[in-house]
Amino acid sequence: MMDYLPGPHKKIFADCEKLQAYIREEVTSHKQTLDPENPRDYIDCFLIKLAKVAAARSEDRMEHGGKELMELQEMYFLVLSP
Repeated sequence: MMDYLPGPHKKIFADCEKLQAYIREEVTSHKQTLDPENPRDYIDCFLIKLAKVAAARSEDRMEHGGKELMELQEMYFLVLSP
């Protein structure tokens, strides 16, 4: 229904998609260059913690965790945006 209504909400949806794409790229980049002994930022810390939890549970949850991290970052940017 929102697709048929004119207004600024269309720009908001487009901006959210761009933000999700950026976060997805950052998480992918961090996964590829992750050094558990030298975390660079909270993304690395989150991925390291996620790997420890996955190992403890004996299941791979990296994909699910990536989605949670994206949601966390989206909330972070929404809170800080004017």
